[in-house]
Amino acid sequence: MTVGMLLLVIPLLGLGLEGMRRRVNDYGFAMHFQALHVVAGVGGFMIFGGLILLARNMIDSFRHGPAAGDNPWAARTLEWMVSSPPPEHNFDEIPEVLDRPHMHGVAGSVHARVGTKRQGEGEETRE
Repeated sequence: MTVGMLLLVIPLLGLGLEGMRRRVNDYGFAMHFQALHVVAGVGGFMIFGGLILLARNMIDSFRHGPAAGDNPWAARTLEWMVSSPPPEHNFDEIPEVLDRPHMHGVAGSVHARVGTKRQGEGEETRE
């Protein structure tokens, strides 16, 4: 679709730079606009073909594709720590953000702690 967009827009820009005015229903062949009109038409058909392919892929995915799980990309940020579909209130307790979410290669890195209390928070300890 990107190539189609380029084939549609750039020739139309060239036609405008060559002096083709808008809202004129007929240009003679002597004005040499025909080649750029053909290229723009091919670009329009490529965009249309891409949209048809996209619609077909979406329909096939909805009908036959597997349902995504709770975290299909193994992401570590807070929005992926809840079930799918998410409950009305995402977390029962406010999560504690511990680290940046993109520390994939660092051993032992944890982005957030959800629903666990550390010693000394909210509970009294006996000695």
